[in-house]
Amino acid sequence: MCAPYGDNCITETRACQDVFLCYTIGMKKWSWYILASAAVVAVAVVIYWKAETCEARANKCISSLMASGKYNQAAPPNEAIQACRESQGYFCRILAPANIPNLGLFFVGAGAVLAALGTLKILTRQAVSMRYQTTHLRNSVIQARRAAKATKISADALVASQRAWLDGEFQVPPGTQDTWGTWILVAKNHGATPAQLIRHECSMHMEGVEFSWETFVQKHERNWGILVGAGEKTEPLQMIKPDDFFRFLRERGDAVSASCTIGVRLIYLDVINPKVEHETKFLMLYLRPHKSVERLSKYTEYN
Repeated sequence: MCAPYGDNCITETRACQDVFLCYTIGMKKWSWYILASAAVVAVAVVIYWKAETCEARANKCISSLMASGKYNQAAPPNEAIQACRESQGYFCRILAPANIPNLGLFFVGAGAVLAALGTLKILTRQAVSMRYQTTHLRNSVIQARRAAKATKISADALVASQRAWLDGEFQVPPGTQDTWGTWILVAKNHGATPAQLIRHECSMHMEGVEFSWETFVQKHERNWGILVGAGEKTEPLQMIKPDDFFRFLRERGDAVSASCTIGVRLIYLDVINPKVEHETKFLMLYLRPHKSVERLSKYTEYN
């Protein structure tokens, strides 16, 4: 397997096909380097050979001029030498000794440009690879968050299935009839573990007024601290007589309607995690003409 942005090939021995494929890719990269080096050497040899040829021709021309007797053989003038060199053609003039430094600078500059292009290509590949890695990392983080959320939901569901759940019920007291308008409040544990009932609250609310747990006319509360086993009920927590509430309203001079609401709150602890308080709230509607109560599911809350 080859690195996504490296120039080297990393061989893995997981399968023979992977090994040979990696070897082929690596040889292909090295073949490009060998061919490039061979091309540079070939160009240099051709230039060197052409330069030697031009220099030999120029020397032959100078020797011919010296042999003609027009110039001093000991010190031929520069004009004659320059004329001989220029007569050899444009390529020979480029390869003149005076232009050798310029040619060196040209090849150095060309090499620098090629090196810059190669570096730019590598940087581009690295940028693409880093972008891919960033996207992959982002997706991994998202998947990890989803997995953590799913794990938390599963853990909460497991805890909820094993914890205690207290709920309240209105029951007709023994020896009375359901038309007498009297009930007792009991709490039942519907959970799988015992619960400790800390406190209960029972509040009376007038009908015709926007309901709120904080706006009550009468309120009764009591601290308990009793244990309620799984599937068990408590002893009666409170006797509830809504007609007494209507009597209180008449004595106070308030208008009496045909109904009222009774709010109940149960505060308890779970033995699995006794540091966290749980609360159950529900609301009962009392119809005075029928002497009956019914639960309003809209206001039922479990915590």
